[in-house]
Amino acid sequence: MLASTGTGWSKSSDSAKKSSDSSHKATSESAEKRKSGTANDADDTDRKVTYDFDSESSEVEFVYHNNEKDTDLDESWTYVQFSSSQKKQDSALTQLNKTIKDNFERELQDAKEWDADSSSGPQCISHRESVTYIKDEYAVVRTERYLTTWGAHGDIEVTGTAYDLANGEDISMSRITGQTLTEMESAAREAIEQYLEKNPSDIYNNSQLDDAIDEIVDDDSRYYVTKDGLLISTKPMELGSFQYGGKDIVVSSIDGSKAQRGTDLHAKYSETK
Repeated sequence: MLASTGTGWSKSSDSAKKSSDSSHKATSESAEKRKSGTANDADDTDRKVTYDFDSESSEVEFVYHNNEKDTDLDESWTYVQFSSSQKKQDSALTQLNKTIKDNFERELQDAKEWDADSSSGPQCISHRESVTYIKDEYAVVRTERYLTTWGAHGDIEVTGTAYDLANGEDISMSRITGQTLTEMESAAREAIEQYLEKNPSDIYNNSQLDDAIDEIVDDDSRYYVTKDGLLISTKPMELGSFQYGGKDIVVSSIDGSKAQRGTDLHAKYSETK
């Protein structure tokens, strides 16, 4: 668990609640795509395929040294692995799981090898993945990273990734939402502006906010889908001071979700407390 490190944050180790959708299984007709000559495989293609997921974790210890003090930090990193109801595991899903795990382990190794004297960027000391949406063959993973140079404050980075579990491929978030990227960006701008109307920035004027919003909505990695709808993430210091915080703002409804556009659901989906 992230203890006080001088970064200004503490972390909750209970990432299970962030995968509250884990009880939801997805049903897919895409099994028809998988044909085989064996009787068992034929049974698989005749029934609807359901998808599920698990959260895997790795315990990590970070030690930071400077002239004044040593900081020890224990953290739990998590990644997701998908499964299907087929008797014979789909090769595409197996490869997707391998890719997710390989990318996770590569990032973890880079974090362990980070050195304050030789590294040009911040150190990632937390990486947590949660499945925020799964329906039919589609799934969305929210990844939250905590980055720090071990100064007064760190930075939180949230990204969303969408998958087609039937073929094991990354897909655009707009495919999940049924909107074009332009429509998503326009709705995201309106959502952020609606939020700011009720929660004015504590340090930025309208001109500064316009520039910040342009940069935020143009970054398609910030969008992710939940049962509450399509959300977009903002970082601390983008819409206000560090104390103003990062936001996870509802952009549009998905599957008849009731959350209102412009609502901040950061407290619900964030791994950082």
